[in-house]
Amino acid sequence: MPFLKLFVQFWCSLRLTVVCLIAAMVLVFVGTLAQVDQGLYDAQKKYFRSYFLVPESIGGAGWAQIRLGGSEWQPPAHWNETEPAQFSLINFEAQHGDDKAVISVTKLAKGTGLLDNVNRWRGQLGLGGIGQDQLAEATQPFEVDGNRGTYVELSGTRDGRPTTTLGVIHSLSYRSLPEMWFYKITGDTEAVMREKEAFREYVRSARYPVMFQFPFVGGYLVGIVLLVNLLAAHFQRFTFSRKKIGIFLTHAGLILMLLGQLVTDKYQVESNLRLVEGQAKGYSISSSDCELVIIDKSRSDTDTVAAIPAGALGKGTTHRMGTLPFEVTVLDFYTNSDLVSLGQAEKSRATEGKGRELASTPKDSVTSLEEVNFPAAYLRLKSTDGADLGTWMVAAMFGALTTPIPEQTFEHDGKEYELALRFTRHYTPYDIELVDFKHDKFQGTEKARNFSSLVIVRERATGAEREVNIWMNHPLRTHGKTYFQASFDPKNPKATVLQVVRNPGWMTPYISCAMVGLGMLIQFLTHLFTFNKRRKAAA
Repeated sequence: MPFLKLFVQFWCSLRLTVVCLIAAMVLVFVGTLAQVDQGLYDAQKKYFRSYFLVPESIGGAGWAQIRLGGSEWQPPAHWNETEPAQFSLINFEAQHGDDKAVISVTKLAKGTGLLDNVNRWRGQLGLGGIGQDQLAEATQPFEVDGNRGTYVELSGTRDGRPTTTLGVIHSLSYRSLPEMWFYKITGDTEAVMREKEAFREYVRSARYPVMFQFPFVGGYLVGIVLLVNLLAAHFQRFTFSRKKIGIFLTHAGLILMLLGQLVTDKYQVESNLRLVEGQAKGYSISSSDCELVIIDKSRSDTDTVAAIPAGALGKGTTHRMGTLPFEVTVLDFYTNSDLVSLGQAEKSRATEGKGRELASTPKDSVTSLEEVNFPAAYLRLKSTDGADLGTWMVAAMFGALTTPIPEQTFEHDGKEYELALRFTRHYTPYDIELVDFKHDKFQGTEKARNFSSLVIVRERATGAEREVNIWMNHPLRTHGKTYFQASFDPKNPKATVLQVVRNPGWMTPYISCAMVGLGMLIQFLTHLFTFNKRRKAAA
């Protein structure tokens, strides 16, 4: 059985262990750098909660990628660098007698379109706007470090003086939404024209970071292979005896630690519960994940909720809404978005609901831990019997505004339904009611001395109640969930915020660490006693 022998040797190999550890180090390095472009949560999901980093079209999480180098330019020696303006990365001045030209480089995460920017520059020179059909005549193609761009040359007046603006606009894609780069020289016409060729060469000298893409293994695959390698090597080489109890316990602890981390990563759910004194809720709300829901509100005592995770709402996909008689087709989906009001002349993509007055525009995914994404979507809603219920715009931003926008409702077959894209709710078979919230401070300071929430846990089925006080490092544990005192609402002294964690593997770190510690202690004592016996025998 030479093949079986090679198979066993492969999984027991120390070389495989070293390869896995090196892969883990590379993965941590690349995944950490990726947080700059993708944000913490997206980078974690892509690099550490995946099996293969290959294109999504073949079942992967996307290429592993790392941005190499930085942005640099070669300015002419006679340009004088000045303090950057509000949105500029770098500014220069070029002086020719009494005439002056100002050069700026600006990068924006979201552009408003080439025509809008050209018209904005025209307006600064007292020129009227142009239409899309005139844009090609007013611009020229211009390449910047291999990226297609547009060159524009405008002349007008500013403060009664002849003024000229030369500019280059191009996009650069590192993230889901491209960065827009603006190179601009503006000022007295004579100075600008004398600097025209220097400006064009300066823009051509731009060198941007290179996004190096490559296939790699994901965190789940590395962890599973390392776990199998540890188990195989352990059972292949380890012969159980009383002298090796310590080694056995240590290895078992490590195995349990890896398994526990895998269980935690796959099944842990975190959410928040905000309560005002006297208020009771039977659900908590995720701070990062969203869901599309249609709610049957026809019954006074019970709502029927059909939900689809926002992650499944890809453009062009169609989804059946559970047991409710509806299906939705996603016309467009934005991972992060903003809301803007529609002008009188602007045409709405939505035919029903709030989307007739508001529009959703895409934004880059957030990268800061202090921010969250607010997804939005345009949907075509139909009943299962073929009735067209219109095109709707749904946005998680509706409920996050200072004055929340009421959720959208519609009627079908005499029943009232609610349509919403909201942060995911995790329902419980019990209600939690806030009786009293205390936010004590040290006298004469704003430093918190104590946060505590007195709550009642009320079973919905039996009506049984118990009163629990939650405060720092003293959480409530019930029904497999843990409620921590997390924060408070600075605008409402009677409101508390509890962090809710469901983690089936929460005990494994304690047990595994105890096993590893006990195993090392036993192994040390075993060697110590053996050493003492040999020393006494030699004496």
